[in-house]
Amino acid sequence: MTRPPARLLRFFLAALILTGALAYGRTRSAPDLVAPIQEIFPESQQVELHRGIHHVYGEGEGLLGWVGAESADGYGGPMLLLVGIDTLGQVAGVRVVEQRETPVFWRMVRAPEYFRGIQGSPFDSIDYTYQNVVAVSGATISADAIVGSIRASVAEVAGVAFDVRLPLPSKPFEVGVLELTILLLVAVGVVGRR
Repeated sequence: MTRPPARLLRFFLAALILTGALAYGRTRSAPDLVAPIQEIFPESQQVELHRGIHHVYGEGEGLLGWVGAESADGYGGPMLLLVGIDTLGQVAGVRVVEQRETPVFWRMVRAPEYFRGIQGSPFDSIDYTYQNVVAVSGATISADAIVGSIRASVAEVAGVAFDVRLPLPSKPFEVGVLELTILLLVAVGVVGRR
């Protein structure tokens, strides 16, 4: 019985590790959104997901508003933000559910000031410039992610709840983890074959 070459074993081990990492990333549990939604709408009693947005109901008051949940890639990785819009069409609040920025960097980005600045604004007149988000040089990627998440959440809620189409900026072609993994696997296969 002949032993397979060491290179071939390393290739299969690398492919197995990458496949496992991708599977874990795709199947890890989603964050609980009820607590942050209740922070946005403190009088909420029930949250239901319909047509991609969360409908928030109070005890006897009926519908309180809607919450959109969208993510975008910051400097440290994906960040998930919630944007609540009340039944009058005003931003009720913004909450960060997940972010992977370093703690020092995240504090310097000063996102809460931006969130307070748009709270109470009508959904169709939000200032999406991020000068209020950027506090340090190099925070542009994270600021773009914050503003992009807010913009996508507001557009989603506006489309479902108010039947208003808000323009979204077109996304440039980006190379993500999945594309890099596939490229790496192809490169390892080519090198392993030689």
